[in-house]
Amino acid sequence: MIIPKININKRRFWDNKWMENKKITATNHLLKPTQIKNSQVSINTIADGVQHKVDCEYFGRDIIVVGTELQQYRLISYLMKENGWQIKDSWNFKMETEFKEWYIENESNPYILNLKYWEL
Repeated sequence: MIIPKININKRRFWDNKWMENKKITATNHLLKPTQIKNSQVSINTIADGVQHKVDCEYFGRDIIVVGTELQQYRLISYLMKENGWQIKDSWNFKMETEFKEWYIENESNPYILNLKYWEL
């Protein structure tokens, strides 16, 4: 995934200061729930037809984004625009040693950890 203008600086709208582009941080984002197709069951209702019932399940996504403030902003903005993500809440997360190592291994690009698969 190529995110446009990932490292081009931008001012914050609330205090007009430049976003931090040197310090690596981790931010936890709670995304608004979305619907996914959980299962589909076919039931013969009449001799010549088939009725399909679709059962949808709601799920929430809890993610951690690691990168600089600017990189996190650009990544989340891109995913909100392209994938329709919506943030319900955000807060700072404790920076683990592994997070910094993975950031360096990822060539100083931001990345996302899905907490569904991460044991903390």
